[in-house]
Amino acid sequence: LLFKRGGTIRVGDRRVRMLRMRNAGRFDVVIMPQLFVTSAVNLLADEWSTIADRAYFLADLEGTTKGWSDEVREKTRKFHVYSSSLFSTENIRNLGVNVDGMLERYLNLKVFYNADMRMVEQFRHRFGEFMLAWCGFEKARHPRKGFEELNRAYWIAGDKLPRCVVITNQTPEQIEARYNEKIHPKLYIWNVFGKLEKQTQAALYRAATYFVATSHSEGFGLLPLESMASGTPTIYVDSRAQNEHSVGWRVPVNGEAWEPSHWELVYKYFLYDPAELARVMVEAWEARNSAEYEDMCYKSLDIASRYDLSNYSMINRIIGG
Repeated sequence: LLFKRGGTIRVGDRRVRMLRMRNAGRFDVVIMPQLFVTSAVNLLADEWSTIADRAYFLADLEGTTKGWSDEVREKTRKFHVYSSSLFSTENIRNLGVNVDGMLERYLNLKVFYNADMRMVEQFRHRFGEFMLAWCGFEKARHPRKGFEELNRAYWIAGDKLPRCVVITNQTPEQIEARYNEKIHPKLYIWNVFGKLEKQTQAALYRAATYFVATSHSEGFGLLPLESMASGTPTIYVDSRAQNEHSVGWRVPVNGEAWEPSHWELVYKYFLYDPAELARVMVEAWEARNSAEYEDMCYKSLDIASRYDLSNYSMINRIIGG
């Protein structure tokens, strides 16, 4: 986002140099939302000063880099860094990068409040009562999103649980080959090939009885918050940073570890037992018709409303108007 008095230009990463080459003129500030530290350095590096007077970026980081050079660390001192969570703040500071403040990620609550009820009913008719989970897979055998634990929890207690719709980006055959484990028959794998329209997401959240957040760690943890904004209670692993704003039925963690990724980051994992996940899911499912469940629906909506884009201006909070 490039801001100039009297207007705003939204550009993709690759257009920054093009703007410079075309002599687009100087801007008051450039803001880069939800970027890793390395992305911001690679994106603008020394060139931001030719485009804008000030550069900010909002960082969402659940890991640290394998090799963080003095050169890159020096470049980041030219940026104003705002993190998305306390967990992200710690990880960024571990890289030797100063963090000026924290700005949580935000939601357009209207998308979730105004879910297409016809689509909601279609999902309920198709799946009956169901839980919803989101377990994307990265290029390597990277289990950070918790599919293995979810699958094992269903093998432990699947007879006491409803169907679970798992949004992912791989086919069941690819998943079974990756993990060398058979997928439980109550897990419905929905391969969206990396893309799902917001309208469909909102309807799925609203149609589900629970959202199950199985991730071992997140730089912020937007999915539980989206579910809460839909009034759907969350079953969540007490991992960072999603535990900074999630409410619902909590799965305890029992340790932590650092795991190498397939690229430049090393992720921090918060470990949990699939049997504990199964126990909490059964406990939550048995409470679905209780006053506790209804109270959690209202509490979820209340907390999610604090992250609505209409409540505050990210830009004003950073640059003071």
